[in-house]
Amino acid sequence: MKRILILDRSSSKAFSGGDTVQIGYIYKFLCDMGYVVDRYSNLAEIDLLKYDLGFVFNLTNRNEAYLHAQFFKNHKTPYILFPVYWDFDFFQDIGPWNLKKTIKKLIPKSILELRSTFKYASSNYSQLKLAKIKILDILSVRNKENFILENAHFICPNSNAEKDHILRKFSQLKIDSKMNVIFNCINIDEIKNSILEEIELELPENFICCIGGIGPRKNQLNLVRAMDGLDVDLLIIGKPSIGCEKYYDKVKAVANKRVHFLEAIPRKNVFKILKRAIGHIQPSYIETPGLVSLEAAICGCNVGVGLSAPVQEYFEEFVEYCNPHSIEAIRGLLERLLCSRNNDDLCRHVESKFNCHVVLNPLISLIENI
Repeated sequence: MKRILILDRSSSKAFSGGDTVQIGYIYKFLCDMGYVVDRYSNLAEIDLLKYDLGFVFNLTNRNEAYLHAQFFKNHKTPYILFPVYWDFDFFQDIGPWNLKKTIKKLIPKSILELRSTFKYASSNYSQLKLAKIKILDILSVRNKENFILENAHFICPNSNAEKDHILRKFSQLKIDSKMNVIFNCINIDEIKNSILEEIELELPENFICCIGGIGPRKNQLNLVRAMDGLDVDLLIIGKPSIGCEKYYDKVKAVANKRVHFLEAIPRKNVFKILKRAIGHIQPSYIETPGLVSLEAAICGCNVGVGLSAPVQEYFEEFVEYCNPHSIEAIRGLLERLLCSRNNDDLCRHVESKFNCHVVLNPLISLIENI
C-alpha cells in the first residue's frame, strides 16, 4: 500500500476550521483502508523519501499551500490538492466600520499582500529554507496560486460550484483534466455515538445554535441584529477567526441578553448541544460548504443557511435559505426554524450522500492512479 503524507495548516491546532476537520476525516478513512498515513505541519519532522504521495490543502491560505507544494515538487513527490477555495476579496467591505479598515481600503491591494507575505516569511523562515524558497519566490499572489494548481497531480474541489469557480478564476491554466470533485463528508457513526449521552452543561430551554469561527464571512453580526424581538435564545459557539477579534467584540456588543457565547468546547459536546437545539443557523455570505450544518442535520436539527451555490448543491430543497445581506431575511429564517422541527428528510439526505465511506471512496482510485 502507498505511504501518504498529509501536510496540515500550521495554525490548525489553535484555530480548528472546516479544513482541519476534513483532514481528520480523510486521515481516518485512509488509515481504515490500510494506507500508511502521516499528518504533519512542521517540515523539519519529515523524511519525504518515506512517502509515495502527499496531500496539500487550502489554496486560500496561499503562502502555506505554496510552501507545501514546493516542498513536494523539490522532492519529486506527486501531490493531490484539496483547494477549499473561494475568492474572498469582496468580504473586505463586510463588517463594522473602523479606522483600520478605512486605511486598508486606501492602501493598494498589492502592498497589503506584500506586507502579509513578509510577515509570513519572517515567522516561517526555517520552513521556507527547508523547501528552498526565497522571499522573491512568494511575492506574487498569482504566481503562487498558479504554481500550486499547475503542479498538482489531481485537484479535488469539494463541490461542482467550487470547481467551476476555480476554472473561471484561473481560466488561463489547463487544469480541467485534473479536476475530480470530492465532496465534504462527516463521520455519522461518531456523531450518533456522541449524542447518546446528555451534556452536563446548563443550556437555555429553547435555543437555536450558530457554530463556527466568528468573522465577517460567517455574518454573525447580522445574525445577532436579527435576534431583536424574537422569543428564542441564540447560542453562538466558536472563537474569533484569525484577525477578526474586533469583529467578535462588535458582535458581543450588539448582542442582546438572549444571545449566549461559548468560545471553545470539545467536538463531542457540540453534537450533544445540537441534539438539544431547535435548529442550527449559518447565515454566511459564502460557505464551501459548512460541515457543521451537515453534522447538525444528523443531530436532528432543522438547518438554516445563507444562499450560495456550494450550499445549495449540498442541501438542495432540504434546508431553509435566506439572503445573508438582509437582517429581515435572517430574522425570517430564525422564525421558520422556530416553527418546524424534526426534519427527517434532511437527515436521510445527509446520511445517504455525505457519510465518509461513501464520499471518499473515489479518492482511492485517484491514489492508485498516481
